[in-house]
Amino acid sequence: VPVTLEVQDDRGTTSRIEREVAVDATRTIGGRDVTIPPASVRAPKVSYEVEVLTTDTEGAGTDARVFLALYEKQEREGVVYGSGVMELTSPLNPFERGEKDRFFLDHIVLLHDNSGSRPGWYALGLKIKDMSTGKEWFFLPDRWLALDEADRKTYGEFKPLTSTYSAGVVVEGDRNSYNLTELSKTVFIVPLGVAEFYFTCGDGTKAMAVYRENGTLLGWHNASGKKRVVPYIPENEWGVKFKTADLTRPERFKVKVFSGNSQTEQWIWIFPAHWSTYPQAALRASLLFGLKNEVNRAEESNIFYSAKRIREYLAGLRADVVNASLPSLQYGVNSLSIFGPSPDSLIQDTLSTLVEQYLENQEGVILRILGLLTSEAVSEAIGLLTTLYDAYRWATEFPAILGTSVSEVYKVVLLNHLGESDRTFRQIDLLLRKAKEFVAETIRCLEANDAQGCNEALRKLKTLVVGNNPTSNTLNDHQIDYGNFGIEDLDPGLPDYPLAILIAEEMVATQNWRDKGHPVYVGDELLSILPYDKVTCTNAALDIFESLFREIAEFAGILVNLCLLEPL
Repeated sequence: VPVTLEVQDDRGTTSRIEREVAVDATRTIGGRDVTIPPASVRAPKVSYEVEVLTTDTEGAGTDARVFLALYEKQEREGVVYGSGVMELTSPLNPFERGEKDRFFLDHIVLLHDNSGSRPGWYALGLKIKDMSTGKEWFFLPDRWLALDEADRKTYGEFKPLTSTYSAGVVVEGDRNSYNLTELSKTVFIVPLGVAEFYFTCGDGTKAMAVYRENGTLLGWHNASGKKRVVPYIPENEWGVKFKTADLTRPERFKVKVFSGNSQTEQWIWIFPAHWSTYPQAALRASLLFGLKNEVNRAEESNIFYSAKRIREYLAGLRADVVNASLPSLQYGVNSLSIFGPSPDSLIQDTLSTLVEQYLENQEGVILRILGLLTSEAVSEAIGLLTTLYDAYRWATEFPAILGTSVSEVYKVVLLNHLGESDRTFRQIDLLLRKAKEFVAETIRCLEANDAQGCNEALRKLKTLVVGNNPTSNTLNDHQIDYGNFGIEDLDPGLPDYPLAILIAEEMVATQNWRDKGHPVYVGDELLSILPYDKVTCTNAALDIFESLFREIAEFAGILVNLCLLEPL
């Protein structure tokens, strides 16, 4: 309302001042008359955004009408400027206040009128943001506004926090991070301008320890007994601090959370700001890092050489070996748990959509490559390429030791052929070995903080594994050039396809051989010594081959999924 103040001295001189004053209506609440203090109003007006957080305590919400007023610090003349009383509605609408470059928020008054059937309200936090400048103020009421609680008042005056939570990773909280670039639940990039960040345990009933990758304890975030909702927490609750200047390369932190006699742990990846240009590379590299030990293993126990060793094993089989059994292929089981101790559900959820789209496209592509009319065999084959969802299980079960006898001559005939002469299987072997080089290069660049080099290594890996246009329905878009990677082309007369398609081709071919018999069983001399018909002999041999090849396909499936992975 407009207010005019007129003063006259003893000589009859008159002075007049006109001001706009925000005046609240008087409300009767709980038998008391309550009025929010008036304030002078500046002009022009600027928009604000208000965010109010109610605790999740039982009965903490209110259905009463809620009001808010903002106040500047009192000037020397005693004048107090403010916004006037604004009713907060849902969805929250911006409200307006005085001149943006002269308004310095000193305190607020928060009030509800005790109306409704459940008026009591536990106000936990409140944020006010100047929409024109981006400046934010955070308040931590953290108290009841209710006639039947504490001081029996439905209003309170609150000052902004003197220090506000800048940025951090939130473990077991309502959010995964604050003011960090979030690539997944466990992978983050620190933006430019963030000088420090925190590791915060959102569940205040638990304690949390944070370790650097070398095992050094960075610090503890002790239990407080209360839930922590970032950023509405006081400074002594922020958690374990880390200075961004000390982040000289992407680093993997181990976080352990303790509750009573139990504990959980997970890896948290933090990347420096210059990785913001390559978020996809950061996310993919953080997972491929789980294969670091694997790429450094000797050939005889390296998963990337599995096809080579299986081929050599099959080619070396002899019919006079009694009760020969399939080899136990030891592949560094622990290193294959690429998710670490706690699989990232957000990554799996993201992949479920990406892989589904990819496989839908691949089904038609592979049908055209093989000249097939039915997709049943193709669907079964490329279904193996979804195995990242089961990577944790697979890493603990692989490999299986199979005791099936392979000594019968009719089995050895086909198994020798598959090990020595199957072009697709041999090409898969060469592509897997080259994939190892690109994974190793990715990890080297990650550790060297070379974002661009890491991105280039991953680009080459993606081309090798799923091609340059994995979502395309056009057959030619899936062709690659083995020569660009220094890989021998075992059949120059045929188009070159990426690993995923070769895996699917071999699986589909296996199904077709089961139905029709393998062409290796041809010729009167061979047929005269076979105890069964061609189809039966083929299936007996493929029972052995397929068990081994499925393990290769599942590992290739992990590479396929990682190459399709996108940041959230």
